[in-house]
Amino acid sequence: MSFAETTIDLGALTADGRRQSAASDIRSVVDALSVIAEAVGHSDFYSTALKALAGLFGCSHYVAMRYTQFGSPRFLHHNWLTEEEIRHYNEELYRLDPAFGLVRSGKTRPVFSFIQIANENPVSVFFKNLEHMIRVKDELVFLLPAAGGIWAALCVDRVNAAFDESDISFAEMIHPLVDRLHRLHIDRSLLGPRSGYGSDADLAVLVADQDGRVVLSNPAWSKFFEDAAPLDLAEIAGGRDSGVHFLPADEVLYWEPLDATHAVAPHGRIYIIEHHSPGAVGLNLESLIASVQMKYRLTPRECEVVRLVLQGRSVVDISDRLSVSIGTVRNHKQRLYRKLGVSSERELFPLLVGPLFGEP
Repeated sequence: MSFAETTIDLGALTADGRRQSAASDIRSVVDALSVIAEAVGHSDFYSTALKALAGLFGCSHYVAMRYTQFGSPRFLHHNWLTEEEIRHYNEELYRLDPAFGLVRSGKTRPVFSFIQIANENPVSVFFKNLEHMIRVKDELVFLLPAAGGIWAALCVDRVNAAFDESDISFAEMIHPLVDRLHRLHIDRSLLGPRSGYGSDADLAVLVADQDGRVVLSNPAWSKFFEDAAPLDLAEIAGGRDSGVHFLPADEVLYWEPLDATHAVAPHGRIYIIEHHSPGAVGLNLESLIASVQMKYRLTPRECEVVRLVLQGRSVVDISDRLSVSIGTVRNHKQRLYRKLGVSSERELFPLLVGPLFGEP
């Protein structure tokens, strides 16, 4: 698909639904990518890139995440989440995050929407609860790789509508350009304490040239060895271009080669140390219902109510599906909540998935 063909898709992406002229469409794309390019290497790269992409897709909500091979995700930037929602995500919910699962499984894809993946996995509880948990209808994700097995996800969210095939196609088309700008940003960030690996306090990074000489290391690398003996990286690597070495206290060292175009150390190697976190959780609706029924001794009708609530069904929808009045549905829900010890749907999901994360 040529760049000029974006005009058809872009016309459907404007916030008010009006179709723009071809010249206006192309200008919008060029302007957005130019803004992102100007932010390369600067601390506001992620906020600038998100705002530009959100404008192209008519979105007002956005978030950037960092995913690594072994550690838990990190928020790079967002414009709407509450501290409580971030805490909940960081403590447990991240293990149900589809982007986290894709990175950990090695089955990444450049662009996807949450609803797109939900349609591929229709029993996933995470997707059934998307609107309840983060108050958005759908999320479009640009997944961007960086050296060291690290990925950034630039996500734009729609509150009242899903992303359609034209949105996905357009995102896939501009992804290579966004990806290249992000790679340039990471390379430049390695040269100083900006918004990249150099400023990540939870990610210890060292870069060596092709002869094994240290080109740079970030403050977290030096801090790690304040209380630990230095590592013989050459001995640990054993001539292997890439690998993993487990350290005490759930720390992991891994390394991989840098290509010839790398701005800091062409043909060199990057080493990263991070804390090992639990992996992604495979969760489906029916297995969850079965465990809840046994634990709380729910009746068949209560199980059906739980199932429909977890699917994000409204009271009216549940009433229609169960062929009972709206008042009866409300009574069922109140009795169910009392039995489970919660007061709202928002509290229901964390309670039910808690045992998956080692919670009583």
